[in-house]
Amino acid sequence: MSFLDLILIAFLLYMFFSGYSKVFFSTLYDLVSFMIMMLFIFFNVETISSIIQIYKPVDDPLSQLGGSVINMLIVFIIMFVVLEIIRRLIGVLIKPLVNQLTDHFALTAFVNHSLGSLLHALKGVFISFMVMMMVIIPFFGPDILTDSKIGHLIIEDVPILSQKAINEASAYGCLLKGQHTLQLEDKDILKKMIIANNHAYDHGILDEHDATQFVYTQLAPALMNQQVIIPHEEKLQFISLLNKTPYTETEKNTILNNIGSE
Repeated sequence: MSFLDLILIAFLLYMFFSGYSKVFFSTLYDLVSFMIMMLFIFFNVETISSIIQIYKPVDDPLSQLGGSVINMLIVFIIMFVVLEIIRRLIGVLIKPLVNQLTDHFALTAFVNHSLGSLLHALKGVFISFMVMMMVIIPFFGPDILTDSKIGHLIIEDVPILSQKAINEASAYGCLLKGQHTLQLEDKDILKKMIIANNHAYDHGILDEHDATQFVYTQLAPALMNQQVIIPHEEKLQFISLLNKTPYTETEKNTILNNIGSE
């Protein structure tokens, strides 16, 4: 059992037992409203952070890639605080009405609190998923899930997750930790940088010029002497950017011959 498993088990047990003091319908509101809020943030934070530039990095592709991640985290925190305040204010108005359903359905105290515990534990699973996606995987990489049975189970049981999402979280974590300042001789780092550049371009964090310039000055030179394997759709995106660079056809073929797809 890994250290991550111990943390997850302790957290989920805390959520379960602390939920016993809550009533079912009130906890149901908390769970549903919290999930809607977090999913809204999860699917919109990149788009909003590309519009709202709170943190402005130095004007070069490398700094913009890393700085975009910092800006996205700042926007995430602001969105979370604002929406959580709104959610709680709405809860003050709705919960008294929702709790009246307990009398309507004639739930016993034991059933009421037991269902509250289960829903609160489910909320803990959802929080664990979000933390792993936005903190654990970016900072420690997806390999940390290999030894974590609980973490791996939570990831598998959340249907909105895909391998692309894991790759993106890992790539952004690579940038956030400053690994873009290292030599791109490590295959894993090079792979993450290719994916991060692709996704930054897809989501408007980098414009076409900066994404192409990053390929031209950083990624392509490293790929002249290094082989990597990336997902097929990522290779297609990279080829699209590579074709916009001044490299000759011979140089492009050399680079592409060093990129395998999976």
